[in-house]
Amino acid sequence: MIVEVSKEERGNSEYIKMIYEERIVHISHNSTDNWLYTPITNKLAGKNIAITGVTTFPRQVYVSLFNMNGGVYKSGVGKKTTHLINTHSEESSKIKRAKEHRVQLITEADFFKMIA
Repeated sequence: MIVEVSKEERGNSEYIKMIYEERIVHISHNSTDNWLYTPITNKLAGKNIAITGVTTFPRQVYVSLFNMNGGVYKSGVGKKTTHLINTHSEESSKIKRAKEHRVQLITEADFFKMIA
């Protein structure tokens, strides 16, 4: 669920705690040019996901989607990384590390199919 948090609610620690615990994402009104609607699932439980390249949506949107769906965002690729969203046409250092650690390379479309 995506909600707009009013100025009055931002100082309400109980309200903010509820938003966090219920995995509700706050997107400011200024950031709504590209709305993204997606179900909240637990389909990413146990998955550690990194990103390489320029993505369609801001990186923070993906981080929120990972968290809301039970996954974990990794800024780098390591032994615990399970998936790498690859938007590069060239081989980046993250892609090289992903291949070394046998991390599954996926596209943005693959990622959205995972949580659909």
